[in-house]
Amino acid sequence: MAAVGHQPAVRHEQFEDYIGVTFVKRRSIELALGASLVNAIWNAYHIKIVQTAINVSLAGTIMLVHSEVERGLTANLVQDAEEHVTNARDAAREARMAFRDIEERFGKAKEEVLTQLHQQKNDLVVQTESLTENVNNLKGTKESLDQTVEEQKKQIEKQNAILEGMKATQENITQASANLARSLSSSQIVQLGNGGNNQK
Repeated sequence: MAAVGHQPAVRHEQFEDYIGVTFVKRRSIELALGASLVNAIWNAYHIKIVQTAINVSLAGTIMLVHSEVERGLTANLVQDAEEHVTNARDAAREARMAFRDIEERFGKAKEEVLTQLHQQKNDLVVQTESLTENVNNLKGTKESLDQTVEEQKKQIEKQNAILEGMKATQENITQASANLARSLSSSQIVQLGNGGNNQK
């Protein structure tokens, strides 16, 4: 009988040790949830693994409790085990709620980032259109300036042609005057001078 009474006590201690480990994991989950959003999202996968482990362990714990009850555990042990199981379930439920909250926050953050990117894209499109319009205006201005320069070049060429003509005419007049002076005698020049005075 002594051996029968010792075996439940050992299993009870093992059960308490397991529950203690479970609460350590729960504390780890709470610390992870208190971290920043990026770390919380990263740790969410670990939370999911812990949830799965808790759920699997709960099934084994319930089977252990029923086995110990069948071997003669007292009602207090059963009640204490049920409280530990309830606490473990509460921890798992809180972890699931925290995980959903993280997913919602991550979804909202993702939507905000996408909205900002879309707005930046629209701003870039508007800026590109404005720059394109400015470039086209500059091209038009350059073409107009090029046309003006060409017209001025043509005017300068015309003026140069006129000046060349006037210069040639002046040279012709000078040459004609020189030829006339050489062909006239001194007396004729004097007569021409007198005739000019008489006319006055």
